[in-house]
Amino acid sequence: MGASPLGITVALGLRGETSSNWVQQLYEGMAQCLDQFQTPIIGGDICRSPINTISITAIGTVSPQRIIKRSTAQPEWAIVVSGAHGHSRAGLELLLNDDLGASLSETEKRSLQQDHQYPQPRLDILPTLQKLWDSDRHLIIAGMDSSDGLADAIVQISQASGVGARIEAQKLPHSNSLEKLAPAETILDWVLYGGEDFELVLCLPCDRAQQLIKHIPGSAIIGVTTTETQTILLTGTHPNSEIILTQKQGFQHF
Repeated sequence: MGASPLGITVALGLRGETSSNWVQQLYEGMAQCLDQFQTPIIGGDICRSPINTISITAIGTVSPQRIIKRSTAQPEWAIVVSGAHGHSRAGLELLLNDDLGASLSETEKRSLQQDHQYPQPRLDILPTLQKLWDSDRHLIIAGMDSSDGLADAIVQISQASGVGARIEAQKLPHSNSLEKLAPAETILDWVLYGGEDFELVLCLPCDRAQQLIKHIPGSAIIGVTTTETQTILLTGTHPNSEIILTQKQGFQHF
């Protein structure tokens, strides 16, 4: 939501036979992840449980005027993605199928696998967003992350804001590695519904969007919001090339 991290709390439920070494390694791993963002573990709780559970709450700070919400997008705004999609799903497929990556170099294969195993929160974008807000104190940016899939994020923002969206398939960024790995139809499915990419999907005025993507390598404007009620994917130029995107097609929590 545009916040800078302050810390996380960790609540553990542990089986009685869980070793102290396992717990120590867990915390060392979390601390290693947090160190790169100068973010500490500031508290939590521990209790006995029939299964091991981990519940983490992340706490941050942001000016009320600069909170990124799903509900504030306006028609005719640009829709921006902070980076490529489909990579995490491709990495998962490579991890599950040893023979799948024969057409990839070891560097390409490992890169996709790491995209799945070591997702990076896009906190690096905050300074660029701050500069936009500093230059226009009335600027509103709508958005959310795409951890549940790109299509899901676009639909959620559209529904919460009461707008529609038109997305162009040819503008959806992904690496050439995916084209070596799967046919175009599969790649499009991974990009839209693969999930776990943890990029940002942002809606803001078109002129500001152009400024934003100049400073974020790999980012792209993939479409615009509309006065319609539907989220439409344009896959070509003929009339039958429009696909209506809904949340039913992607990941569902329940």
